[in-house]
Amino acid sequence: MKWALTITFSFFLLLTQAQQKINFSIVVGGKDVGDFYVTKSVSGDTTVYAGVSKTQVSLAKMFAIDYTVNVIHVGGELWRSTMRNIVNNDTRDALEVKRESGVFKVFEEGELERTISNKPDISSLEMYYSEPKGVSKTLSEVQGLLKNVTLVKEHVYKVEGESSYESYFHYKDGELQKVLVHYSLAKFEIRRD
Repeated sequence: MKWALTITFSFFLLLTQAQQKINFSIVVGGKDVGDFYVTKSVSGDTTVYAGVSKTQVSLAKMFAIDYTVNVIHVGGELWRSTMRNIVNNDTRDALEVKRESGVFKVFEEGELERTISNKPDISSLEMYYSEPKGVSKTLSEVQGLLKNVTLVKEHVYKVEGESSYESYFHYKDGELQKVLVHYSLAKFEIRRD
C-alpha cells in the first residue's frame, strides 16, 4: 500500500507541474533494446525526478524488464526515493530510501535493511539533469547505497558501485549524452535521443 501511495503521489505531482523530459535509448551490443525517459518537475520547494524504462532483451530466453524510480527533494534536500524493477511481470526488486531523523533508512521489500548516515551530494537520477561538478557521493536509487563519483577526464564521471559494477556518465555542454554501464555479466549504454 505504501508503494501505491508513493507512486500515486509522485505521479500526481508530475501531472500537475511543468515538466522537463529527456528521452534515452538503451543499447546492448549496438542494438536498441528499449527506452528510458526521465522527467523533472518543480513545484515550490519540491522537486520530483522520475525515471521509467521498458526493455526487452533476449539471452537464453526473452526478458521484459520494466523499471521505475521516483526521487523527491524538499527544500533542496533528498527526502525519499522509490524503485521497482519488474522482470517478466514479476517484481524482482522494490526499494525505498526515506529520510528520517537525519539519516536515510533503506527498505527492501518493506523491511529495514540498513541506514545511511552520510548525506549524498546528489542522487543518481539527478545526474541525468546536471553534470556533477564537485560531487563526490551519489545515492544509487537502484541499490540504496552511497557510491563514489570521480572525475575521470573533462566531462566524464565514474560512479563506482560494487566490485562488479561501474558506470561512466558523459556530458557535453552540461547535458548528459550517454551512460556506459558495466556489470559483471552485462554491458550496456543509455544514449540520449
